[in-house]
Amino acid sequence: MKNFAKPGFYTKQPDDYGAAIFYHSGAKSAPYETYQFPGFACMSVNNEIS
Repeated sequence: MKNFAKPGFYTKQPDDYGAAIFYHSGAKSAPYETYQFPGFACMSVNNEIS
């Protein structure tokens, strides 16, 4: 996902890409499956956690 992300992207775009990787490999996202997190990966912008 790091290599997929580009300047100007919203965090949703690499998250959708990651979700496709999970789906195609048969993996499950712990944040999404266990904690009902709204994304498949936890990420922050510019090293900031909100």
